[in-house]
Amino acid sequence: MAPEPQADEPRPLNEAWRRVLLDLGVPDVLVHDGRAVHNAWPGPRCFAGTGPGEVVPGASKIVGLSQRRTRHGARFSSMAPLSWDPAALLGVLALDADDARRAGQALASLAVGLRGAAPSVASRRDHDVVDLVHEVFLRQLD
Repeated sequence: MAPEPQADEPRPLNEAWRRVLLDLGVPDVLVHDGRAVHNAWPGPRCFAGTGPGEVVPGASKIVGLSQRRTRHGARFSSMAPLSWDPAALLGVLALDADDARRAGQALASLAVGLRGAAPSVASRRDHDVVDLVHEVFLRQLD
């Protein structure tokens, strides 16, 4: 069994994301600092829960965090989707129609994309949103 991820090690990355989202007008943004919470389905499905270090406005995840650890160090990566569409995710999983429908209903409220959380980017073109997030993110790391 893999050890529980350490919530505090990627803290500068998590905090930078939190500040970026606040700058974009997303209210009530927190960094989840507890243990992994499996919401929609049992088992280790990262998209269906909230893990240590992930960034959440309210009850919906907006920034996912992954980490790869070896004896040589750790690599962290993160992302925030422009929009959250669980149907696209469910389309690549081996689920029958009933399970896919139930999963779609359960997952719809567990995450949110930038467009749904930040009114300031809702009507902007995709590449403009990416450029803005990149600019604001770099300012946070200074």
